[in-house]
Order: sequence, then C-alpha cells, then structure tokens
Amino acid sequence: MNRWYLIVINRSEGVSLERAAKIFLEDIHSLDKSWYAYNAVWTYVPEERFPLIKQPVLISTASRNVVGKDTNGQKRSTARC
Repeated sequence: MNRWYLIVINRSEGVSLERAAKIFLEDIHSLDKSWYAYNAVWTYVPEERFPLIKQPVLISTASRNVVGKDTNGQKRSTARC
C-alpha cells in the first residue's frame, strides 16, 4: 500500500497535514531496517556483554529476583517476594 496515501492523504480527522507529513518521514526512515530492533532483542547475548560493564549493576528479572554485582564486584542474587 502506498505509505504517503495511508499516512498523509488518509489521515485521521484532527491530524494536521504538517503532523501527518512528520509521521510519514519517521515511518519511511526505518523501511529497510524495521527488523533491527526485533533482531537485537532475540540475538543479544548479555552473558558476553555484561562482564564489560565496570560500574555496579542491578538487574530485575520477571521472576522478581534481583541479580547484580555489589560495590566490591561480587555477584549477588536476592529473591524478592
């Protein structure tokens, strides 16, 4: 479908032409790279990257456990209920 027609010509009531044109420009910027974010989420290997972080970190997981390093660089894991 023609992106210009969909976003600008067929815009919702109340959306100005200027706003629709800006939305169109934002939309076409990612045409050949629209899969980058999805790919990054599923291929990122934190186990390889996290050791490169030099400051203390705290990571909250979906299971409500907290994993991180204390100020001495020691790994710590604390379960929270």
